[in-house]
Amino acid sequence: MEAVVSRSGNGIGICITADRVTASVGGTGGASGRGWSAELHGLEGVTWPSLEQALTALASSAGGASKALHVALAAPLIELRPIVLPPLDEEAMQLLLSRHAGRYFLGARGPQVVGAIRAATVGSETGSLESTVLAAAASTRVVTAIEHAAHAAGWQVAGIVPMEAAVAAAVAAAVGARDGGELLVLALHGTGTMDALHVAGGALRGVRRLRAGGADGALIASLSAGHRIHLAGSSDPALAKALADLGLTAARGTDAGDDLARIAARGAPLAAGPILVSDDVRAARTARAATRARWLWGSAAALLLASAGLEWWGISRELSAVSAERATLRPKLGTTLVGRSTVETAYRRLGDLQAAERSSPQWSRVIATLASELPEGSYMTTFRGRGDSLVVDGLAERAAGVFEMLERSTVFAGARSAAPVRREVQEGGEALEHYTIALRLAGLAPVARATAAPGSTPAPRPSSGGTR
Repeated sequence: MEAVVSRSGNGIGICITADRVTASVGGTGGASGRGWSAELHGLEGVTWPSLEQALTALASSAGGASKALHVALAAPLIELRPIVLPPLDEEAMQLLLSRHAGRYFLGARGPQVVGAIRAATVGSETGSLESTVLAAAASTRVVTAIEHAAHAAGWQVAGIVPMEAAVAAAVAAAVGARDGGELLVLALHGTGTMDALHVAGGALRGVRRLRAGGADGALIASLSAGHRIHLAGSSDPALAKALADLGLTAARGTDAGDDLARIAARGAPLAAGPILVSDDVRAARTARAATRARWLWGSAAALLLASAGLEWWGISRELSAVSAERATLRPKLGTTLVGRSTVETAYRRLGDLQAAERSSPQWSRVIATLASELPEGSYMTTFRGRGDSLVVDGLAERAAGVFEMLERSTVFAGARSAAPVRREVQEGGEALEHYTIALRLAGLAPVARATAAPGSTPAPRPSSGGTR
């Protein structure tokens, strides 16, 4: 038996034929490894005891390798052929081929497991689109037996592909044609037949069964279409001579001398399809995917709730910090507001005082102006003012002179007697007239300071307290 760890380290590849299981230990990707194979016996119902024993031995030899098993299945256990179908999505194409496997596959007997990959989409003669697919079918009994044997030996089947697809993937990896390059692989079975495999981008895109030797040399030249030709499997001198006669060059890589089963074992982990999956495995994968989806949804919901809780906690913490800061600032703010109110009140009162000062008369000037305009021998004893109105009491030798002076004044207007003029005898025996005059301010010019001549203005009498 031979085993191989895939290039990406995703599992081990094996090739199963009707009587042997083959693998390659120690190779990666397209590299060759140590050969090992085991003989197989026929199926016993839906079980395959000899395969189970071989896979158990493989598990021991693989050591700590991945337990994913990639299987390349060879004819007659599997049938691979191109089929022309109308354009369908993957699910509809799989359903059509599974339900009508007996119509599309010559060797189909009983329930079949079908896999397909789209090879090309072209227009038909009627103008409608047609899709060419590479479809593979194997008996459900065979696929189930392989899966049960692998499971019993501690493996998990990652996929089952036709041997042709595995060979194409191994050769493409060996020659570096997995990134878009195209080549024609001639897979030599050593039984008088060979398969012409069209490989593009590292995947199988077409297959055609040909006769070994140079019998189909012209057809090979047509199929190559200028692409590189690579030989895989047993040697065929007649084929090499026929290709040389046609001017074609065929190369062999590091797999020279390896049979197709060993090459397919190396390429099984790399093959893009068609991949066969039984209904049981598909249901189990669907259940695992659903469980994983539910777990992801649950995790997302838990994370959402946790993030909401953290956000709420953060907001509450910030609100608490703001409340504490406000509580700290509240006394200071109260003092500040009281001080501001006091200052505003003071400014308001100052404004009122300034307005009152601007709007009220300057009584000192009024008194000075009135005293300067009184005639000789006249005195003021009392002075009362409100707004622009004032009432003056005084004494004069002749009150009529005071009225005459005020009538001529440009500062005072509307002078009238507010009380009868009375003649009063003063302490010194002198008789003076007591007058009460009501008047209002008409205009007040600045009062010029003047120096009165000595004796020109009588001194105020102490008894009356008047001002001239």
